[in-house]
Amino acid sequence: MSLKLICITVIMLLFMMVLPLVSQEWDDLNLEDLMNITVTTVSKKAEKVSEASAVMTVITAEDIKKMGVRTLDDVLRTVAGVDIIETYYGYSSVTFRGVLQTHYNNKSLLLLNGHPMYETVVGSYYIEAIPVTSVSRIEIIRGPSSVMYGTNAFAGVINIITKKGADITAPEASLTLGSFSTRRLDFISGSSQDGLDITFCGSTKDDDGYPYRVRSDEEGNAGEPAYGMDRDAYENDFTNGLVHVAWKDFSFQLFSWKQEKDKFGLIPTLVSTGESHRKGYGFDVSYRKALSEDREVTLFSWYDKMSKREWINAYYPATAAAYAQHYQDYSGDKMGFDLRYDYPGIAEKTDLLFGVVYETFNSEPYYFRYASTFGETSPGSGVAPVPGEIDEPASSYLDSHETTEKSFYIQPTYRPNERTTFTVGGRLA
Repeated sequence: MSLKLICITVIMLLFMMVLPLVSQEWDDLNLEDLMNITVTTVSKKAEKVSEASAVMTVITAEDIKKMGVRTLDDVLRTVAGVDIIETYYGYSSVTFRGVLQTHYNNKSLLLLNGHPMYETVVGSYYIEAIPVTSVSRIEIIRGPSSVMYGTNAFAGVINIITKKGADITAPEASLTLGSFSTRRLDFISGSSQDGLDITFCGSTKDDDGYPYRVRSDEEGNAGEPAYGMDRDAYENDFTNGLVHVAWKDFSFQLFSWKQEKDKFGLIPTLVSTGESHRKGYGFDVSYRKALSEDREVTLFSWYDKMSKREWINAYYPATAAAYAQHYQDYSGDKMGFDLRYDYPGIAEKTDLLFGVVYETFNSEPYYFRYASTFGETSPGSGVAPVPGEIDEPASSYLDSHETTEKSFYIQPTYRPNERTTFTVGGRLA
């Protein structure tokens, strides 16, 4: 028997011995406890998951710890009906129930404690913007939720709900070192005293990627990424941070993030396989006012700004073409508020929730920059193309755009008994 076969046999036996123990850990909650988990994403209010009228999955911080994963995309890969695919643009594309994205994540919605995290030009979001250490639970709705959330929510919704200071018994930090010069730091701290709850957390990751060596392409060229240019492939460096403050009926959230990614790979259209730089920041404020024992008014307002620069055609022979496209960039911001009213028991066995949303979007020109001159770009030269004078930007999106959206939504719920719930809803924009 070969050494390899012996090792595989030993690993299988150990796995079979440990598996029952792992199963016992996952069985700590009984069915009744699972049905009574409180969720807030479906109706924008707290309710039992058994009463929420949606197909949803709830993943807790303890679940993530048991999975042993370090990124949100690895967490989402475990959800039935959700697929994560990295596009040649370098996006982690999140697909719900086979509803394919385009080049961007604009057919589903990412929320950070209810804050919509998409940028304004192409509507995409970036899951690297959220620290994994901050996650208290993730509520995932598979299926349309545009009645409650509008833009991008017609395929699914991912709501990241962060930890509160009261949940943190002591500051935590972890340091990771790995191959390809990988360095990563994650931390979280918080406190709760006299009604004031504060949490701050973040993570930073840096690595050198790994060289993608081409033996020979259709032109007979060979070399490392970009055929000798001075960069590595498949880097995904990011830094993010989050501060959350709650006091009485108020809450305030501030976040900031940036990502530098490098994806290399030849594709038929020879575009967008180079470096990308993305960043953003934002904040939101929430106020809840109880009008009676069961009725409540909530005002939620937000602002954020996100931008990116993507280097394209950054390898030979595309860079040698006349007026080769060099990079594309944009910047945009959005702000808005959601005023909603929750009226449980408006009639016998009937609840009513309705609200108004006002949003403004500002998008700077989406430039496709062309460089008129380049440095040496021959195979194996080790010199990246050097932009000369930038010609007039070429794009169909040369002007700034400002958009305002006003909408009204309503969602009545009827529960004839404990096991049956009927919900209808509508949104007028």
